[in-house]
Amino acid sequence: MKMVYYVHIARHIIGIDVPYPLIVDPWLSEFLTPKADMTDIYCEVIVGELPDLNGWKLLADFSPYQLWKRNEMEAVRCRLSDGSGEACCLIKSGGLRWKLCIRPDMVREYDSLFQILSSMDLEPLFLSWGSLIMHASYIIQEGRAILFTAPSTYGKSTQAELWRRYKDAEIMNGDRVLLTENDGVLYADGLPFHGSSAYCRDRRAPVRCIVLLGKAPCNKVTDAKKSDAVKFIYSQIGVRRWDPEGISRSLGILDGMIDRTMVVRMDCRPDREAVEMLYDHIGWKESNSGEEKDNDR
Repeated sequence: MKMVYYVHIARHIIGIDVPYPLIVDPWLSEFLTPKADMTDIYCEVIVGELPDLNGWKLLADFSPYQLWKRNEMEAVRCRLSDGSGEACCLIKSGGLRWKLCIRPDMVREYDSLFQILSSMDLEPLFLSWGSLIMHASYIIQEGRAILFTAPSTYGKSTQAELWRRYKDAEIMNGDRVLLTENDGVLYADGLPFHGSSAYCRDRRAPVRCIVLLGKAPCNKVTDAKKSDAVKFIYSQIGVRRWDPEGISRSLGILDGMIDRTMVVRMDCRPDREAVEMLYDHIGWKESNSGEEKDNDR
């Protein structure tokens, strides 16, 4: 039975045409819309033999994925962990219609909407639209977004939970956030990907502060130098590290984003004092909103 699912992420609609019904996890329901007259991307899922990529050029091999290119078309192949071949192949044309080909014996592995979305290689697409996907915990406090970014195990989710406990903040996502600049304002949007986090909400909010998180025996919050902020945040955004054009574009977008929001470095313990210290720092900045942000250029 043919099914069409419409997923909205930020201000974009992705149509997914599937020849069988998909499992829709409860947290994904916020990202669904019943019907859309227009889509930004329309992906048709096809069950059958995977396309022959003879004549295509292999651009990158990053297990378990391979990226191939021919003219204006890209193909992303996902290989099986046991080395027995490929499970699926995503064909991205230069236009707005994609095809995701799945081996017949692998349909059970692709029986959920989340799995299909995860196979669609969306980070380069959002980059082409001027948005960045960042590894961060995303909370909303007093109508504004605070984003805690750091490598795994550095306490992003812990800080988000502390803000929920002590400041009644709303946690939107404990793992990923989409950043988009619109009319000079930097916005955070929820994503339907959340790692091991229990939170996955579809909400947009203007960004008040990006927090570069570190561990320390004592709590300390300082304004981040722009050069340090670019280096730190770049390490946490989704970009093809082997693609010079993608790297240049992402750095250009990131440079403009940092100019439009507060970025601080917080080395801290997982305690209430860290929450209060950051809250006071952000509040002090608001009381001086007429002054230029003093990140070093």
